[in-house]
Amino acid sequence: VQSQVVSLLEPIYVRMGDHRGRIRALHVRRRLAEERGDMDEATGILLEIAKTEEHEFKDGATAFDVVRDAYLLDPRRADSLRELSRLGRAYGRFQDLIDAYSKVLD
Repeated sequence: VQSQVVSLLEPIYVRMGDHRGRIRALHVRRRLAEERGDMDEATGILLEIAKTEEHEFKDGATAFDVVRDAYLLDPRRADSLRELSRLGRAYGRFQDLIDAYSKVLD
C-alpha cells in the first residue's frame, strides 16, 4: 500500500514544486527498496535525494551526507563514488571522505 501511495504522491509533489514532499516520498521509496533487498534502487534514490538537496535547497552538507549513505549502502557503484568525491572536495569534507572510504575497507 505504501508503495502505491508514494507512486501517486511523488508526481503531485513534482508538479507542485514541493521538493520537501518529494524528498519525503523518496525516503519512503528508498526504505521499501531496502526492505526488498534492492540496494541498487535504494542507492539510486539516495542519489536523487542528494541532487535535490544540492540543487533545490543549496544544501551541500546534506547532499554530501545523503551521498555518503548511498556510497556506504553500495560502494561498488561508480556514480555514488564520483558524487561523494565531488561533494567532499567542493565542500571541504576531506576527513568525512577519509572516514567513508575507510568504512568500506573494514
